[in-house]
Amino acid sequence: MNRQCVAAFIQMYLTALTHQENAHRHPGEEKGAAKVLNEASVRRIIPFVYRNRVWTLDESLWPMTLEDFKELNHHLSANLPRVHVGHHWQMISYFFYRSGAGTGGVAAIGAAGEGRHGGSETRDGKLNIEHFLF
Repeated sequence: MNRQCVAAFIQMYLTALTHQENAHRHPGEEKGAAKVLNEASVRRIIPFVYRNRVWTLDESLWPMTLEDFKELNHHLSANLPRVHVGHHWQMISYFFYRSGAGTGGVAAIGAAGEGRHGGSETRDGKLNIEHFLF
């Protein structure tokens, strides 16, 4: 498995579960298809991303793109809350938000003149808590 496989699976996963008509060929298969896709994401994709996190600002080395993370994070929080609050996904979320997803991009982390919190301070020097919320 590699980054391209993860991206392809996430696109298929979101397409099939967001547009239910894409998830099955025959009536009555909706739950079965969703179950198989959810199990694959929980047993294969999330552990792969968790194991292959690379603490670098070079996005080409990350196990999934920032856009895929945001889409999957939104889907998990809305439809699979137990998976979303699980340890592996929370560590993946921490990785992406720490790497720049929560600040609008990787370049915003550690840029000059942003203070000791990497741009999380308001103009009066107080810590901006919204910066750290998912």
